[in-house]
This record gives sequence, C-alpha cells and structure tokens, in this order.
Amino acid sequence: MSRFWTFFPRFRDLQPDFSFTVRFVQGQDVIFMQAIRGRETPAEYRNDPSVPKYEIDARITDKEGRLLYVRRGGDDFVDPTWEDDLTFSESLPPATSSNRKLFEMVTAASKVLDAELARTAGAEAMVSVLPEIGALSEFGRSAPVEAVPYEEQYYY
Repeated sequence: MSRFWTFFPRFRDLQPDFSFTVRFVQGQDVIFMQAIRGRETPAEYRNDPSVPKYEIDARITDKEGRLLYVRRGGDDFVDPTWEDDLTFSESLPPATSSNRKLFEMVTAASKVLDAELARTAGAEAMVSVLPEIGALSEFGRSAPVEAVPYEEQYYY
C-alpha cells in the first residue's frame, strides 16, 4: 500500500465476470472507478494481441460525477445510462480546485486495485474481472498528473 494513502477503498458493487464499482477516499477527496464488460471483441480483431478480448467500458469520476476518464470499448456503452452521465458531467460547473490530487489518487488506486479487490471481494471474484481491472490500471499508469505542471492541472 502506498504511503500516499490514508486508504479507504469501499466496494459498492462487484458482479463476477461482468463489472465492478469501487470508491477510494482520501480526506475530503473521493474517486469512483467503474468498469463493465461488454461483448467479445469482433472475430476479425481477436488475433491481434493488442486488442482486448472484450469490449470494456471504464470510467473514473469525482464525488460530484465529473468524469476524469472515460473509455467506451465498443460502438456504444454497455450501460446506455453512461451516455447520459457523460452529458451530465459536461453540464457541471468547473471544479473550484485543481484535479491534481484526484489524478494522484487515480495513479495510486490503479496500483493496488487488484489487491484491494481480492482482499475485499475475494481472489476468485477479482480474477473474474481482471480484464476490467486492466482497463482502469492501464489509464492509471499513464494518468496526466506527472506529465502536466501543477499550474495546468485543471480538467473540466
């Protein structure tokens, strides 16, 4: 576990072989990490090792519902309400503070997501959602917090 965390992961939902939602809290800051498995990737792409086996939607939001990251794995979202949530997020007023801390949380959470899932939901449940964990961890490894100077860390 990172020294960065006073760590409070809480699962809101885990459906083996399909989806999970987890909340990470540090002080007053909160992020939600969610992923949903869709259909198998179309046959013509399955032989390409760089293409995931499933169409996986993933997103990370703050406590107000602002999207910090969204990935649509196929032509449409697996859960069509995510399209409405995208519109809602765009309608929110700009954040009053930098998102740097939230992106630091994303980076730290992505490093321990699989271990926390195993600890909280069990190893078998965690293994069943490894593709979904990968979708979020991949972003967490490259989250923009280290690439952009602090003064420029405003994502609306």
